Order: sequence, then C-alpha cells, then structure tokens
Amino acid sequence: MSSMSPMDAQALLRQKLSWLWLNRLPLLLERVATIQSALNELDNLSPDKQEAARSAAHNLAGVLGTFGLKEGTEIARRFEAVFTENPISPSPTLQIQLDSLRALIESHQP
Repeated sequence: MSSMSPMDAQALLRQKLSWLWLNRLPLLLERVATIQSALNELDNLSPDKQEAARSAAHNLAGVLGTFGLKEGTEIARRFEAVFTENPISPSPTLQIQLDSLRALIESHQP
C-alpha cells in the first residue's frame, strides 16, 4: 500500500469539503428561507415559526463555523438571539443582515 503525500491529502480534503458544502447548500439556503419567512411575519409570528427560525439560525451558525465562515456564524448567532427574544424587537437592519448572510453562503467556494 502506498502512502498519500501531504499535498495529495490536502487536495483530497479540499475536494471532500467542497462536496460536503455543495451537498449542504440547499439545506443552508432553506434555513435562510425559514429565517426570511419569519422576518416577513414579525408582526404576527407564531411561536412555532419563531422556534423554527431560531433553530435554523442555530444550525446555520454551527455549519458555517465548520466551514470557516466566521462572519456567517456571527450573523446567524445574532438571528438566533433575535428569535429567542419574546417579544421580538424589529430592527431595520435585520433584512440587511439576512441579505448579507445569504450572499455570503451563495458566494462561498470551499
């Protein structure tokens, strides 16, 4: 059995991370959509939808951190905190932050 060179191992790791990212991308964007839906309904947000948005933000924070997207993790954690509040304090920057998060996810090239 031949051993893999460090460069080959790094290339294989990058390939696997890229595959994982592409495999997870639809789920990540679905979680962003869950947060978007909750933002659209802030005036009349059900407890179930609020919890779904909090959970989506929590999961995004973890996954984005795994892929080294520190800024994405920070934004997702802010959304997790927002959807933990009761009542939620609307802010005009929430949509801007979510748009930034979406753009960060869509443009990421592992």
